[in-house]
Amino acid sequence: MDETSQKIIDAAERETNLPYNKQKINILTVGRLTEQKGIDIAVRAAHLLKKQNISFEWFVIGEGRDHKKLLKLIRQKNVEDCFFLLGRKDNPYPYMKNCTLYVQPSRHEGFGLTLFEARLLKRPVIATNLPAFQEQIIDRKNGLLVDQNNYYSLAKKIRLVLEDQNFMDKIKSYIDSENIKYDNNLVNTLFT
Repeated sequence: MDETSQKIIDAAERETNLPYNKQKINILTVGRLTEQKGIDIAVRAAHLLKKQNISFEWFVIGEGRDHKKLLKLIRQKNVEDCFFLLGRKDNPYPYMKNCTLYVQPSRHEGFGLTLFEARLLKRPVIATNLPAFQEQIIDRKNGLLVDQNNYYSLAKKIRLVLEDQNFMDKIKSYIDSENIKYDNNLVNTLFT
């Protein structure tokens, strides 16, 4: 295993005091609180899931200019009891490693580093059907791709994964067989 991948895996083991309720499904999204990241789409999807009596908690790690706007939407959609903005975390990896499902509802992306990190930590992923995510996600094999800007589609795919244990097991099995490595050359090219 490459050094950077091992650092991420080690960091995922550091924190054990997480806000996750083990009796519920724990969904995680990591990203800036901006329109690009689609957190508003996640809030609307959470509203639909709650109306369908799905027992879950959805956590968002990140900060950004849309924080107040998202808090207002969370109140409007009556999901304050199941959708939580956690703010910035220096080490998001324990949250990733321990979530039931990682969701990235972005409207547009370059590479999707957090998607890669969730895959490295062997988490099932649901992401927007964007070219950058198509490079990482094989739909219905190691995750699911959903229609862009479509909270109904997002809620439907989340429900599919959570209610069909055989399907979830197949995704987890595929993820476990993937050989994911952190390519420092790729990352350095993207971020320098």
